[in-house]
Formats: sequence, structure tokens, C-alpha cells
Amino acid sequence: MEIVCICPGCNRTINKEFLYCPWCGTCRMNMEDKSAMDAVFEKMENLVSENRSKKINRLRNHLDSLKEELDTICLNRQNSGEKK
Repeated sequence: MEIVCICPGCNRTINKEFLYCPWCGTCRMNMEDKSAMDAVFEKMENLVSENRSKKINRLRNHLDSLKEELDTICLNRQNSGEKK
């Protein structure tokens, strides 16, 4: 059984989990709820940004490691070519 409520904008019955009325688009949240949600979303955005930065740094370190390996391989090939 779904929990329903009445939309304050159009007075239609809507699912209580909806943040916005699908009929008229009225927001069901009051200002306190909006502020709380904004704080949650801001925290989520910060976490995503931090994780993205960590991933970029890991990839940068991995690329640096690969570059060093490639430089070593190229140097070894040059040295072995000089010996022939």
C-alpha cells in the first residue's frame, strides 16, 4: 500500500515520496527540508570532487610510472643498438 498525500498546489493525490508534484510541479518540501537537502547535496558534491581528485592523482602517478618504464626501455634499446 502506497502512502499518499495531497499536493498543496493542485490538491491531487500524489505519492508521499515525491518531492515534486508530477501534475503541477509544486515542491512538497518546506524551507527547512530544502536547507537540509542542500547541505546533503553540498556534502555529496564535495565527496565526489575529493574522490575525483584522488583518482586523477592516482592516474597521474601511474602515468609517471609508465613514462619512467618507457624511458628505461627506450634507453636500453639505444644502448643495445650502440653495442652491435
